[in-house]
Amino acid sequence: MRATTRHFLTKYCVNFITLLAALLFTGCSVVEEDFLALRPTGQLALVSDRDDSADIYLYDLASAQLTNLTNTHDEAEADPSWSPDGRKILFSTRSSESYSTGSLFVMDVDGSNRRLLAPGVTPAWSPDSQRVYMSTFSLAWPNQRGTTYLTGEVGSVDFTGQDYRSLTGQVEYEYKSRDESDADSNPAVSPDGKYILYQHNYAGSISHVWRIEADGSNPVRIDAALLQLYGGTSSKDPLWSPDGILIALFAAEDIYQGTGMGLYIGDKNGEEWRLLESGFIGNPTWSPDGQYIAYDVPYVQPTTWAVMVTRADGGGEAILLTPDDGHSYYAPAWRPG
Repeated sequence: MRATTRHFLTKYCVNFITLLAALLFTGCSVVEEDFLALRPTGQLALVSDRDDSADIYLYDLASAQLTNLTNTHDEAEADPSWSPDGRKILFSTRSSESYSTGSLFVMDVDGSNRRLLAPGVTPAWSPDSQRVYMSTFSLAWPNQRGTTYLTGEVGSVDFTGQDYRSLTGQVEYEYKSRDESDADSNPAVSPDGKYILYQHNYAGSISHVWRIEADGSNPVRIDAALLQLYGGTSSKDPLWSPDGILIALFAAEDIYQGTGMGLYIGDKNGEEWRLLESGFIGNPTWSPDGQYIAYDVPYVQPTTWAVMVTRADGGGEAILLTPDDGHSYYAPAWRPG
């Protein structure tokens, strides 16, 4: 795993020495630009337990300043998602007493004006900010075998939390089975608002990424070529590039056993793919300029998580973004603009 202190320090020192050599022998040239390019700017919304509970934080990359935006202790907060204008943040909460209870909230970028929007988890904005897509993903129990299972669909509400519209409720899946895990989650809306990527979960530990039009028509599974090429069985956490040309997702032979894992980038039709980073990678987020992708990884397994960043074109090595302070940082979302 690349997210180790030794790797990070070694990489930093090598880059620093390279930069000094360039300054001495060639002047301030491309080497300096490449070195500085490994330090992307902007802000991330992310989740951390640094204040003893899962809160939403604003992380400024230039100053490395972390600001707790929610500061609650009786709820587990997750899934931060920026409004297209970068002024508001959607997120989900689950009661500490029940994993299956999910609610969506929206707040200003400074954490003020927090309000309940609707039931749901894994929210995503429409490009015009008029609708919010989410999953009704939850645990249900018991099924006919007496065990718990996943249930839920992807749908949307308007910005007042009303006018719920089902998006994936009528999709017929090859492996659909209502007495076993069968849930849709993690919607990602294309920049033009025409398509939604989402994750279909079934049979407990299997998931596939699908694409559907915004009106609920023409659902198509887009990870088939990738999984056939690399021998995987599952994919999750889909993401659109800012220009809507590419998509990113995590794929593996086995999501939970940790084999054959990696972050892949492909065309929007799912026909051509390349491996960007190997490892147990989740929650990718593209920088607004399309040059970088940040994501979370287990940092000191299995106790903490960290956020890494790498170039979207595959050049260079991934570097650590979040502090190495013994706390977890995960579910990053890059602020637009």
